[in-house]
Amino acid sequence: MIQQHRLRDWIFTGSGFVLGLGLWLLIARTLTWANPVDTAASAAELGLNSLTLRAGYDKGQELKLLWLGCLLTSLGMLLGRWLALRQPIGPRPTTGLEGITTKHSEQAHRLHGRLAWSLILLTSLATALRPNAVFGVSPWGNFGLLAEEGVYLGAIQALREGRKLYAELHFPYGPLLLQPLRAWLALFGDHIASARAYVMCLHGLGVLTMALCVRALLGRTTSALWSAAGAALALALLAPSSLPNLNSVLLRPMLGFLPVAVLLAALRWQKRAAAVPRRALSPFHLAGCLTALALLCSVDVGAAAIASMTTILLLSRPGIPAITETAVGSAAVLAIGLLPLVPDGSLIALWEQNLQTLKLSALGYQAIPYPDALKIFIDSDGRRGGWPQQGLTAAQLVWSTLPPLLCWLALGLGASQKLRPGPRGSTLSLLGVSIASLTLLHAAFGRSDLYHLWFYGAAPSILLLVLLAAGSWAGLPRRLRGLSPTLAGITLAGILYCNPMAEVQVQGDELQQAAIELNHPRSGGIRAGRESVAQIEAILNFVEQLPADQGLWFYPSEAMLYYLSDRPLPSSFLWAIDGPDNALQQRAIKELEESRPQWLVRNQIGFVIDGIQEEQLLPQIHAYIEAHYHHFDTLPGTTIMRRKP
Repeated sequence: MIQQHRLRDWIFTGSGFVLGLGLWLLIARTLTWANPVDTAASAAELGLNSLTLRAGYDKGQELKLLWLGCLLTSLGMLLGRWLALRQPIGPRPTTGLEGITTKHSEQAHRLHGRLAWSLILLTSLATALRPNAVFGVSPWGNFGLLAEEGVYLGAIQALREGRKLYAELHFPYGPLLLQPLRAWLALFGDHIASARAYVMCLHGLGVLTMALCVRALLGRTTSALWSAAGAALALALLAPSSLPNLNSVLLRPMLGFLPVAVLLAALRWQKRAAAVPRRALSPFHLAGCLTALALLCSVDVGAAAIASMTTILLLSRPGIPAITETAVGSAAVLAIGLLPLVPDGSLIALWEQNLQTLKLSALGYQAIPYPDALKIFIDSDGRRGGWPQQGLTAAQLVWSTLPPLLCWLALGLGASQKLRPGPRGSTLSLLGVSIASLTLLHAAFGRSDLYHLWFYGAAPSILLLVLLAAGSWAGLPRRLRGLSPTLAGITLAGILYCNPMAEVQVQGDELQQAAIELNHPRSGGIRAGRESVAQIEAILNFVEQLPADQGLWFYPSEAMLYYLSDRPLPSSFLWAIDGPDNALQQRAIKELEESRPQWLVRNQIGFVIDGIQEEQLLPQIHAYIEAHYHHFDTLPGTTIMRRKP
C-alpha cells in the first residue's frame, strides 16, 4: 500500500512540476522581462561600465524569471498533490525523511557510525592537507596570486600599518573572513604558504560542515550517517576545493546552511525534551550563534541563513522561548563581532559599503549575462539566447541549470507536502534548504560566470539531492534500493566529467610554464610561473632601493605587493576597481592627493576584467594618472611611473 501511495504521489507531483516548468518556459519566451533603459540610465548617472551595461542587457530579468519559476513549479506541484489526495487508495503512509530509517542492532549502528565518520574525517583531512595547493601555482595565475590572494594579505598589511577596517579600508567581506587569518599568521608563520594552508583548512572544514548539515537534517539513523559521508565526499570532489583564495573556501557557502540544519535538529530536540526542564543553553542558542557567524562572514551567506531561519521559525512556531533563545544567540555573537567596530565608525562604514555593493550589483556592475541554454533572456536588440556567443560548454550547461531546477523541485515538494498530515521534518527540511539555496544563488546571478555558478551552486545541489533522495528512499522497492549507490556514482561521475576547473583556471600558456620558487621571506616557498616570478622579484628589488618615505601605488589590483614589500596602502582601496562609480573614484583621488605616492607600479600582464580596459572602467582614475605621473622605467611585465613635480 505504501508503494502505491508513493508511486501515485510521484506521478501527480512530478506531472505538476513538469506542467509548471512548461508554463514557465512558455511565459518566459513569450513575454519581455527586461527593462534595460532604466538600468542603463541609473548606471550612466553613476558612471558605471560593464559588459551587460555596454550590451544593454538587463540583469533584473534573470531574478524575475528565477522567482517566477519558483511560483509556477510550486503551484504545479501543489495542484498535483491535491489531485493525488483526492484518489482514495486506503490509509496514507506517514513517513517523510524519516523513511530512510533502517533497522540495525545498537552494535551494528555504532560500527556503521564509526565507519561513516572515519570516511568523513578522512575526506576532510584529504581536502585540507594538499601541499600542491599550498605551494603550487595558483590556478588563476598572476591575477590569482597578486590580486585574489592579495585582497586578504594586502588588507592585513593595511591593518598593521594602522588603517581601520571599513572606515579606512574597503574590504568586500565580513570581519570573520579576515581577522582569524590575521591570528593564524601570527601563530603559524607570516607568509603566503601559511595563508594558503589556512585556506585549505577551511576547505576541509567546509567538507566536515556538509556532513554535519546532512546529519542534522536527517537524524541519527545509519542511512543518515552514510548519506552524510556521501555528501561530504561529493562536495570534496564536485566543488572548487583546490583554489587557494580565502573567499572561495567551501566553509563559506556551508555557513549559509548550517544554522537552519541546527534549527531543525533543535525542533526535534524540543519534542523529545518537552517534559524535561529547559537548559540554560539549548540548541536554539547554537542555531542563533551560527546565523550571526554566517552574517559576519559575508552578506550573501548571512542573507541565506537569515532567510531560511526566518522561514522555518514562522512555519514551525516553536514558541516564544525558542525564538527568544535563537535571537539571544545571534545578538550575543553579533555584539562580540561588531562592537569593536563601533568606536572608530567602522560599523557605519561597513553598513554603507554593503549597501553600496548591493546597489552597484543591482545596476549590473561587473555583471555578465546568464548562460542562456533555453533562449529566454533578451538583450537590447531583442535577441534571445545570445550568451555565451560561442555556445555553452557542458560545465556551463550543468551549473547554470542544475541548481535552479533542484531549488524549484525541492521548494515545490516541500510546499506540496504541507497539504497532508504526518511528520513535518521532511517538509521543513526541504523548505529551509531550498530557501537558503535560492538566496545564495542570488550572488551567482550577480556575476554569472562559470566559477560563481559552480561555487554557489555545488553545496546547494548536493544538499538538495541528498534530501530528495532521502525522501524517496522509503518508496523504493527493496530490490531497487541496492541500485541507489550505483546511480549516485554514475551521477557524480557525469558531473565530474564536465570538469569546470579546466575552464575557470587561467587560459593560455601561463600554467604551462615551468614553475619556480618565489624567493622572498614572505612567500613561504610557493611556486609561480617564470614570468610572474621574474615580474615580482624585479618589482621587489626596485622597491628595496627606495627610501621608506616614498609611497607606492600598485595599480590596478596587485594588493599582494603591499604585503610582500611591507609597504602601506596609499588609499582605502585594495583594488582600483572596488571604487567604480564617480563618487568612489573621487574619494580615491582625494586620498591619493593626501598620501601623494611617489611611485606608481602598473601591472601589464594581469587579468583585464571582461576585456574592459582601466581607462574605460575607471576614467577619472585614468585621467588622474595621466595628469600626475609619467613613465620612468620598464621592468618585466611592469611599467614604473613617477609622480610629476
